[in-house]
Amino acid sequence: DYASSPPSTNQGDVAAANVFVDPQRAVSVDNSTALMVAVSDHGSAEFVDKLIRVFGGLENLAPAAMNKIGETALMKVCRTGTIETLKVLVEAAPDGKLAQLLNVDARDQDGDVALAYAAFGGRAEMIR
Repeated sequence: DYASSPPSTNQGDVAAANVFVDPQRAVSVDNSTALMVAVSDHGSAEFVDKLIRVFGGLENLAPAAMNKIGETALMKVCRTGTIETLKVLVEAAPDGKLAQLLNVDARDQDGDVALAYAAFGGRAEMIR
C-alpha cells in the first residue's frame, strides 16, 4: 500500500507537483522552471502539451526564463529533448510571437544559442 511504500520521486515529478503552486517559479536547484524540466532529458511531448493547456498557454509557463547558467526551455529541448517536444513548443506559440516567447536569440553563459545546442549535439532534425 501507499503508506508502506511511497512512490519514488524524480526531478520531473517534483517539477510537476511544484508547477501547481506557481508555474513560473524555479523548481530546481539550477533555477530551472517546470517547463525547462519537463522538456529536458527526453521529456514527454504529451506531458508538455498538457502542461501548456492546463495553464492556458505557453506564455503562462515563463518560456523565456533563464536558469543559473542562462539556459532557456528552448535550449534544454534542443540539447536533450525530443523533436516531438520541440514541435509542441513551436506550435503552442501564438502567431508572430515564437521568437519572443521562446527567447530564440538568448545566449547562455558561454554565449551559445539554442541552435548551437542542437548543432553541437548532432540533432539535425531540430535545425531544419
